[in-house]
Amino acid sequence: MSSIESNLLFGSSRLRNIENQAKSLIEVAEANIRQLTTQIGELTRVRERERSVLATLRLFILPIGKLPPELLVEIFKIVVHTPLIVDSNMPSWGLIPGDSGPALQKVLRLSQVSPYWRQLVHSTPQLWAEGVVGVNLNKELTDRYLDGLDTLLTRSSPYPISMSIGRGSDISAAPSKSSQTLARNVASTARRWENLQIDLDSLRHFNDLAPDTLEVLERLHVRNPRFAPVSDPILVFESSHRLRVFTLDAAASTIRLLRLPWLQLTHLQLHDASLVGCRTALLQCGNLIWAKILTSYDWDSPSPATDSPVTILPFLSTLDLEFQGVPNFDEVHGVEAFFLPLALPSLKILTLELDMNGEFWPTATFTDFQSRSLNIEDFTLRCSEVNSQELITLLRHSPALRSLEIKHCRDCIDAAFFNALCYEGTDSTPLVPKLDNLSLMYVGTFDNGPFEKAIRSRWWKDGEQILPDGSTPRISRLKAVSVEFDDFDPDDRFDDDLKARLQELVDQGLRLELNR
Repeated sequence: MSSIESNLLFGSSRLRNIENQAKSLIEVAEANIRQLTTQIGELTRVRERERSVLATLRLFILPIGKLPPELLVEIFKIVVHTPLIVDSNMPSWGLIPGDSGPALQKVLRLSQVSPYWRQLVHSTPQLWAEGVVGVNLNKELTDRYLDGLDTLLTRSSPYPISMSIGRGSDISAAPSKSSQTLARNVASTARRWENLQIDLDSLRHFNDLAPDTLEVLERLHVRNPRFAPVSDPILVFESSHRLRVFTLDAAASTIRLLRLPWLQLTHLQLHDASLVGCRTALLQCGNLIWAKILTSYDWDSPSPATDSPVTILPFLSTLDLEFQGVPNFDEVHGVEAFFLPLALPSLKILTLELDMNGEFWPTATFTDFQSRSLNIEDFTLRCSEVNSQELITLLRHSPALRSLEIKHCRDCIDAAFFNALCYEGTDSTPLVPKLDNLSLMYVGTFDNGPFEKAIRSRWWKDGEQILPDGSTPRISRLKAVSVEFDDFDPDDRFDDDLKARLQELVDQGLRLELNR
């Protein structure tokens, strides 16, 4: 096509008319789209209204729709209730940092069922107070998150809440720009903190709170604090008059800086390097029921370990002690220092774990402790260098003992131990007369003969409580015996003949487990 022909075509009045017609049609189409969009929006709103009416009408014909609102709210509370995450070894608690998790999800789901349910959910603050409010001060947070957190905290008022304040997995990260806003929002609810978990380098900002701020606090868990060598004590928890459960998990010595109402605590769990600090705290807990302490052997104080008078903790029924490190044989070490002042008349369960570093067993000190704690029924000893004679002495002073568990104690079980455990009808003061459960794991090598004799001497069939001499046994019958040898030592094993002979006792009802 020549340039002359192109000019005639594209410059013609006919093409201009087509262009004008297209523009006109575009305007009409756009107007139609706007009109249809408006109609769709209106129809959508009408549809949602009808759906809401339908949901409400359906509630009237369903059994749950006939319930009074008060009863429906109680059902909501049961559905939303989310127990605190607990340590299976401790009747205490432990919170996982993060958001409110399952509890909040349940609340939001309930609020989406119908406008009526949404109204009930929004007007029931107990539902919003369930679960754990978790905040991370190192994380950069959006305005949407902050608004959502503020809504959650507002809707849960005035009810107590569980709060977890942490720094996230990146402990070296600097506080985020939004952390100040977050800290202000969270601090404004401090008077409602019933359960508090803190995972921060420093607790010094808590001293900025008014002394009576944490009056409703019942459970406190402090994790991984890193105090400077010279730090002010943390005083804000002293006025927490409802505090009953305290957990400290610190690799360094931290407990010395925490001021707590120790006397009112019922459950205590400490992991702290200061033996002196842990013992000092324990001796102040006059109402304690349960305690678990992990500390070192080092007596970290210029004053002697014997400077504390005997202290009675009248209600303590469970005590779990673990010592780590290498003991100093020139000084009174951890085990001795801990038991010197203790008198525990209600103690039923005692667990003691040492570090297999060649520490001596403080026979005299522990015997004195036993004379002040005569009701121990369950004793577990792990990783100790105690020998058989020392263990026999320990058992001589355990009149109430029912369960004995020994683990990883290489030199404490031998023929002498089983000979002492063997019951003779003429024995007026048998060793551990109430013992009915014996568990031995990785305790070294011993002869099968004394073991079998001791077990048989403490077993009789149902209805055969009368001994050959006509007397009644002065001991309890065994219920369970378990022995497990180390797989790496071929000499540690039971022969098949012994297992065959003891099968008779198993058939009669004894729970017997012999591994290797």
